[in-house]
Amino acid sequence: MVDDGDHLVNSKDFQGSRDCQRPHKIVEFDLAAGKDFILQFSGSADPSVLMAITLVNTPAAG
Repeated sequence: MVDDGDHLVNSKDFQGSRDCQRPHKIVEFDLAAGKDFILQFSGSADPSVLMAITLVNTPAAG
């Protein structure tokens, strides 16, 4: 779940597989530049989570 401070941000896309060592799940969000966000994880019995955040550049419209 991602929260931008005003509301929850819906995921744009996702995929996952428990058969893969890493990553188990990939979730994509459209997030506004220069804004703070809260990322919340749930549903894991493991007390630690390994994660990566990557920037995806999209071509300018027009």
